[in-house]
Amino acid sequence: MDNSITPWDDEAEIISPDGLKNLKYKGYEVRMGAPTMGKLCLILDNKNIIISEHAGASFICSDDSKYIAFSEWTKDLKQIIRIYNINKNIYTTIHLEM
Repeated sequence: MDNSITPWDDEAEIISPDGLKNLKYKGYEVRMGAPTMGKLCLILDNKNIIISEHAGASFICSDDSKYIAFSEWTKDLKQIIRIYNINKNIYTTIHLEM
């Protein structure tokens, strides 16, 4: 499976390095020519866990398969970076001023 994902993809899927987790993204174009926004889900132990309803198509799983880093759209259509700790169900948000 090709793990290359672009911000304009409307569907994407990756498997974690440990092979136990599957990340699936299904999105839509925010504006003409703009990156996509959509739902990012973690499939773990046959459960579909919604990580974000407003994710961008850019996401990756850490080498130890404990964290997911992804972009997320805010209400004013800016993007932030979030890190999700799978084991603790905790989000960390990184705000970047650009």
